[in-house]
Amino acid sequence: MYNPVGHQVLADVNGDGNRDILEVSADGPSDLNTSLAVHHGDGTGRFAAPRRHPIGWAAPASETVGTDVDADGDTDVVILGGRDEQVLVFLNDGSGDLRPPGRYLPRSGYPACGLAVTDVDEDGSVDLLTRSRDSGPLLLLRGDGTGAFMPLVEMATADPGWCPGQLLADFDGDGHLDQVTSGVKVRTGDGSGQLPELRGLHRGWPMIAELDGDARPDLVVVDFDEPATYVYLNRLS
Repeated sequence: MYNPVGHQVLADVNGDGNRDILEVSADGPSDLNTSLAVHHGDGTGRFAAPRRHPIGWAAPASETVGTDVDADGDTDVVILGGRDEQVLVFLNDGSGDLRPPGRYLPRSGYPACGLAVTDVDEDGSVDLLTRSRDSGPLLLLRGDGTGAFMPLVEMATADPGWCPGQLLADFDGDGHLDQVTSGVKVRTGDGSGQLPELRGLHRGWPMIAELDGDARPDLVVVDFDEPATYVYLNRLS
């Protein structure tokens, strides 16, 4: 069976307390046969045959997230990928089945990469934050609370080159989410959805961890250009 996997995550889609496998894969030699496959788990390590939801992309997924975007208590699925770097939002119908997806960013002009699904502007609704792959802006889709998203908002300029996932945490202790980019730069949020740049640290692959017991997020950065790892303890707040 032809089944190259683009991205795979675990989430409880049907609400039975058991984790299910979500994978974006091609059903045949044509990439246009790409689908989201949901394998429901029974809690014993066994998974049912997949239920497939057509996507029709000409490239694999780069990010898949299972989360509740419409505040109805069940798990929806958000996928970023395809040659046009679209965002697809599959809403759960409440029974564990997924409705046909809403499609976003099809004509943004900026191939997108990296995805965060969180309330960026603190209005109580889930938003989608991604960024341009080619040194363009950060891209924000504000959620309206129903699982739909408003027109694209271009924000601060993203870093050039490698495109990480969107790493968000409250670094300065003000109660608002901040962002770490691949610079490594920290952009401090003010709760409005804006993320102005604060400072550059080191160019590399960032990871968030609490390292020194002070309950504040710290950074571990794997260098892009040399065999080195850097630790930045949080002194921003």
